[in-house]
Amino acid sequence: MAAVAEIAGVSRPTVYRYFADRRALLEATLFYAGRSLADAIGGELRRHASPAEKAIEAVMFVHTQIPRDPVLGALWGATLLDAFAIAGITRPTAVAWARHALKDLVQAAGWSPDEADEAVELMLRMLLSLLAAPEPRRSDAELRAFLLRRLVPALALPTPAPRRKPSS
Repeated sequence: MAAVAEIAGVSRPTVYRYFADRRALLEATLFYAGRSLADAIGGELRRHASPAEKAIEAVMFVHTQIPRDPVLGALWGATLLDAFAIAGITRPTAVAWARHALKDLVQAAGWSPDEADEAVELMLRMLLSLLAAPEPRRSDAELRAFLLRRLVPALALPTPAPRRKPSS
């Protein structure tokens, strides 16, 4: 809290006026950074047709963007995400946030509200494991193939037909 106050150029009591403790500050920071990420996910999902492609590309996009995002990457890279924050990834508010960010996927998949909550929870758990335990390292193509083989069936989504190469 002292470091935040110093960087913001305010007193420590001023920071405490807005945030009761470190957890409240971290949650607010994650929420703010998450809004931008949610908007970006929506844009990414609109580029893909099938529900399976949307699911795969949503995980790929977030997996790539979190380390690159100035706030989320700093939090993740500095291991400031403690057990409380990590556990928060599947709290009802986080699932609701992710469900909103993935609304194009939810609609394309035709999931009921309960199915959507379970599917989003599964995707969040998969993403967390990919970020927290990145071994074995996979290329983007290998990770997409892995998600197609493992995540898509777990979400009960139809596997998209293979893309045909244009004939010459």
